[in-house]
Amino acid sequence: MIPPLQLCHGPGLVLLSIALLHDCCLASPDATNEFRLYTRPLVIPERRPVIGYVLQTSAARYSFLPPRNWAVKENASTKEVVMMARNLITSIRFKHVEVAPETTMEASVAGWRQAVLESYPDGKITAEFRCYTSKVEGTALDLERIAPNKAKIFTRLACIPLPAGRVEFDLTTTSGNLADTRLAFGNLLTSFRIEPPVAK
Repeated sequence: MIPPLQLCHGPGLVLLSIALLHDCCLASPDATNEFRLYTRPLVIPERRPVIGYVLQTSAARYSFLPPRNWAVKENASTKEVVMMARNLITSIRFKHVEVAPETTMEASVAGWRQAVLESYPDGKITAEFRCYTSKVEGTALDLERIAPNKAKIFTRLACIPLPAGRVEFDLTTTSGNLADTRLAFGNLLTSFRIEPPVAK
């Protein structure tokens, strides 16, 4: 189980949110099928059909259910998927990171942890714990940092090691009400599935 998030308050990351969505919309319209996001209907018992998403990459195929009423975009240039809440202050991103074929899963997680420390030199890791998705065990970190405007920014990072690389998740928010954010992130990980690539 993912532990409860600590509440943090501060103004929203509206400019960052708009920039993320703007970058996603700039993805080349003729991007190859090595990075393609599309939808498919899913029938869940005792519920109306819902729209699921599938990300096709050269290494694997991922399916997931985004948080309800969140905007979903793919960014072919950065090879990531961005989901944005309606309040524009909470976002979730994930991407597949390729590693050398001889890299062990332990070394892949260690490389991810080092990259986190380099990406957030002013951040404070407040918790580290296990997480799970698609029956694969991963590692998650809670990290807090202070923005230039003194707002507290909360980030939850998760790494799922795979034989051909790893999947990295990034939840970022300044929302004071983190109960819904925690639920949205947990539901995404629960729905996330790692599938084999489509045979060519």
